[in-house]
Amino acid sequence: MTIEQLIKKDIDNHVKDNYNGTYTIKVKAISKDAVRPFQQATYRITECSVCGDTCPQRLNALNNKRAYCTKKCQEYMQKHMNKRKVYKDGWRVKSNGYVMKRMWDDRYNGEWVYKHRYVMEQHLGRKLRKDEFVHHIDCVKTNNNINNLWLCNASNHALAHKSVEKLFPILIQNGGKLSFNTDKGIYYL
Repeated sequence: MTIEQLIKKDIDNHVKDNYNGTYTIKVKAISKDAVRPFQQATYRITECSVCGDTCPQRLNALNNKRAYCTKKCQEYMQKHMNKRKVYKDGWRVKSNGYVMKRMWDDRYNGEWVYKHRYVMEQHLGRKLRKDEFVHHIDCVKTNNNINNLWLCNASNHALAHKSVEKLFPILIQNGGKLSFNTDKGIYYL
């Protein structure tokens, strides 16, 4: 976004200079059921992290360290300049423990994709529906081998987790080995 675009984005066409290097504008509320039809947004003028052009950067609770003048620069950063720990072929373990990757093709259009869902989609040859869940049989989120994945619905997924939770005390006492019944979706000793 350029400075001119920032000014056009303002509802009142009046950008307030806060005299501390930041500017405040009124923008339309993001939420449809917002109390007010607008919200205040504060920006600072900085350089684009990719091309070096001057651009406004929105200040928020996350306080982003990077700024982009256009969507194209943001996509370039995600594809080519990201320096986080990368797994094989761009897959990485996110903070929630799942292996994920940002996919830049026509099907996903820059979305973060869970590897276990991606592996199941490749195995089935179709995109998964939102009501379909992929369960890790060994409960290890990074083990995305197709033999370790089970496709189910929400209630079967919950049943699988409850069945293993019931067996934990017995397993700890007896040192037994768990198995998983893919037909019934439950664990057993």
